[in-house]
Amino acid sequence: MQSNTLRSVTLALLMIASVLVPLADIHSEPPEMMEERVALEAPPVPCLGNDACRGTDAGNTFATAINVTTDFDWNGANETNTYWGSMAATGYSSTSDNNNDFFIVDVPAGYGVEASISWNGTGAGTYDNYAYRLAMGPTSAAGWSYGTSASYGGSYGYCYYSSSYELSMNTEVGEVTTSNPPYCYFASSSYYENLPQYWSAPMDLAGDPIMVMASCYYCYYYANNLEYQLDITVFPADGGQAGDATQDVLDVVLDMPDSPSSWSYQTDTFTLDGTTTVNVDITSCDSWCSSESTMDITKPDGTVDSTGYWATGYTGTVATYSAAGTYTIEKMDSWGDGGFGVQVGSVLGSFTGILTGDAFNLVDKGSGNVGTTDSSDLWALVIPEGYQANVTLEWEQSADLDLYIFSNPDETGMIAYSWSSTPGEFIDLGGAITNTTVYLKADYYSWGSSSSWAGYLLTVQLTPSVAPPCFEQDDAGSGNDAADDDTSDPDASPMDLTSMGLAGNIQGMLCDGYDDEDWYEFTLPAYHGLWARLDWSEDEGTEHLWFYQYMDLGYASTLSSSTNSYFNPQAVSSNESYTFNANLASESTVWLRVVVSSLPEDVEHNYTIEWSIYNASIEPMESVYQDDAGLGVDAHDSSYSATGASVIPSMNNTLTGYGHDSWDMYDMYEIYIPQNYALMVELAFPVQNDLELFVRYQGTWGLSTVSSSYNDNPETGAADYSYGGQSLYIIVQTDRGSGEYTLSITMITPANEPGANPDDCGTGVDASDNIYTNPGGNTWLNASTQIDANGDADDVGGTCTGWISDMWDERDYYNVLVPPGKYLEWNVSFTSSDYVYTYVYKCQVQTQPCSGANPAYYVSQPNTYTGSPATMSHTSGLWVTNGGWLTLGVYTYGAEDLTYTMDFNFLDLSNLVGGVQDDAGSGSDAGTSLSDAVHVNDYNNMTNDTLYFEAWNHGDVDTTDRFTFDVPANYGYEVQLQHDGVSYYASGYNTWLILDIFGTGPSSLAYRQPVYSSSSP
Repeated sequence: MQSNTLRSVTLALLMIASVLVPLADIHSEPPEMMEERVALEAPPVPCLGNDACRGTDAGNTFATAINVTTDFDWNGANETNTYWGSMAATGYSSTSDNNNDFFIVDVPAGYGVEASISWNGTGAGTYDNYAYRLAMGPTSAAGWSYGTSASYGGSYGYCYYSSSYELSMNTEVGEVTTSNPPYCYFASSSYYENLPQYWSAPMDLAGDPIMVMASCYYCYYYANNLEYQLDITVFPADGGQAGDATQDVLDVVLDMPDSPSSWSYQTDTFTLDGTTTVNVDITSCDSWCSSESTMDITKPDGTVDSTGYWATGYTGTVATYSAAGTYTIEKMDSWGDGGFGVQVGSVLGSFTGILTGDAFNLVDKGSGNVGTTDSSDLWALVIPEGYQANVTLEWEQSADLDLYIFSNPDETGMIAYSWSSTPGEFIDLGGAITNTTVYLKADYYSWGSSSSWAGYLLTVQLTPSVAPPCFEQDDAGSGNDAADDDTSDPDASPMDLTSMGLAGNIQGMLCDGYDDEDWYEFTLPAYHGLWARLDWSEDEGTEHLWFYQYMDLGYASTLSSSTNSYFNPQAVSSNESYTFNANLASESTVWLRVVVSSLPEDVEHNYTIEWSIYNASIEPMESVYQDDAGLGVDAHDSSYSATGASVIPSMNNTLTGYGHDSWDMYDMYEIYIPQNYALMVELAFPVQNDLELFVRYQGTWGLSTVSSSYNDNPETGAADYSYGGQSLYIIVQTDRGSGEYTLSITMITPANEPGANPDDCGTGVDASDNIYTNPGGNTWLNASTQIDANGDADDVGGTCTGWISDMWDERDYYNVLVPPGKYLEWNVSFTSSDYVYTYVYKCQVQTQPCSGANPAYYVSQPNTYTGSPATMSHTSGLWVTNGGWLTLGVYTYGAEDLTYTMDFNFLDLSNLVGGVQDDAGSGSDAGTSLSDAVHVNDYNNMTNDTLYFEAWNHGDVDTTDRFTFDVPANYGYEVQLQHDGVSYYASGYNTWLILDIFGTGPSSLAYRQPVYSSSSP
């Protein structure tokens, strides 16, 4: 629930942010990192062999990694140790221990880490360059990738590919080199902001341990590359920056973070009064900045500054402004997945770092290094409105540090101090100091110190005056919040429920944003498994939780998950995992994880977990003695082999059976379907279980699926009349859980089939099923008994209903007349979690039915297709301004039994934007087809062989205008289109017009084919 990540916060009076200085050479090592380093042979001495002279293989998890912390003297200066290692890789793997060596550095406060890996190379081919990946990450990392893979993800970032056979990275800038290659990528996107691997340079470790990971990429390709050298350097750092360093603190006037996770264009403005100078800073830059990201800044005088294509991970100032006026910033990402953040602000001063927090992050930390050559560091602390703060200063060295707090950045206006001469100072600022920025000074007192230096940790604890949701918790009756991570973080271990017995239940609490997940732990005896169920209330119908089960294998190995948005409760079971069953003979540690999928904001939401620990090696008695479908035995245990299927009678029936996710996963029943019959099957089961239903038939190469159902309870399946005259096979699969189920069998005839006796929209029939092949055209609504739609001027429309089913009646198509001077407003509403599609079409030749020769063109199509409930709204725009007919389509690929409601309104064109037009002086709108095109010569005279006319169109209601004009014999022609908007591809574009030119004869520019022209004016 809490994070130690440094972040900015918006205040009512002041906004601040951190920007690195110097900015001109952001990727260059500072002078402190360029000092000569003494490479030491890492202890133990004598060297016992690879890896790292330990004589053992460095593992591929935090639990099995080699800890090299004690190899360093930690004397307040740069220090480098050189290690040799070897891989046993024989092929590619991101996860194998043979391909990965992990090393731990438990860094004291006030230190950073740099790592370099090198290998000999052979010069024999390009695979030399790809021999290794180098990665750094938190102790929760499972491998080299910064992604979320539980098997090999979770690093801060990684580098690969080097023709010089060397890769380097550090916690200050990430990629040490500025060239490409090597290629380095980091978890700098806002997507990772609340994850342990989130990267923001400089990375202040604040005393947290770090892992350095050597990963064989293609080292196995040449045997010579199986050996590597790893250099690890530790260096004193202030706020993550090497040496005695500071950062600029800004008074932010505009903040445009890299949010949401995907975007292609963002714009905002800021205004200056002429007395302030501001910097425009890039605050984050993802792995694709160098090829996708650009920015335009329009200044008050109308000129534009353009910048972009920054290096991966770049942060820094790209522009400085002071002239009065309004500035417009436009952020662009050509791929559409976002990638960089921007802040604009004036520099208030330079400080070691900034500390702050909010309701989601009540603790913040920063570290630095002081001593005889750098006696003090000054930090800025932003206290949000409604919060009070206390500050702790800690260090490990034999030194005397004091803590001061000032109201001004020049160290005047002292608020409080603490100089107890013990390795820890504490100040509680109380509730009176809020909604402000104060300044913290960590001061080295030489007279009380025997050590010439000290690495310190500043910890700020914020307390809200009004507790936010989930601030006080009692998960599992503990009086505390269950951990938000697994045991890779020793300070956030899952709450252990083992002592609560083999079966039981607990209550917990989650809040969106404040407490997004809870972890619990069980230690299971050998041969035992764990089943668990998660229940929660849905007061608003939008609340949803996810449920996961993991096994501790040094990392969180997924056993089972339940994330389906249709399920409440969710359930998980270790039976589902091959890995768990393979380790059944040993004691195991299993974790349960509850995660917020969607909850109302600022609301505490309770949940219940019920669990059962059982002997997974003994088959339950209910499974041993079965009476599936009253047959006295267990039904056939197969999903695809029909041999031995349990036969049930060809009749309407209700049957019961038993399933178990481990001992009896499949039950197969055979039922004969006579000619002219169809079949419907319904499967109901206990709400905590997850069962699947399949209906299959005997094909040439085995059983093939007719229908299947996965996500509902009850599940439903069916086979239509085409499957009559043969046996069908009903398969019940118990995917999770155990217990009885009920099968309802219905033999279908035309008299009792779903949708029998149709009356779609009062027409007395089932609406047409195909837009092109229905004889005589689609179903006309002027025959409806439920609505008034005859094409008359006084038509009022109305409301009617129709019915569709993906099995029995997938599509309905209607033709509706729109009176002259009117447009159609058509709303379709339904309640379904399945996809339903609604469209308005126009077939251009209005005297013929829709066909391949008279194709249907989209008039209106929705941008969403599902909802519970949902309403899809359409208008006909200006497609039939002089009267005509349109085709309406409603269809589904998932809904099994859906009644929809259609609402028709015929409205005056004068109420529509652009409804009354005068295209080319015609007094009407130019239509979309040849039949309702405006012939320009009828309304305009030609002057100097030129026809000039004006018209109007719109991106929604009038997308297409079609014109015809006469070309005299022996003449050619050219057409120029101009418009009032800003064209596509131009900065700030708002219009994209396309000019199509069709010919009408063999001597024309293009015979029956369009010629596409530029969209520029």
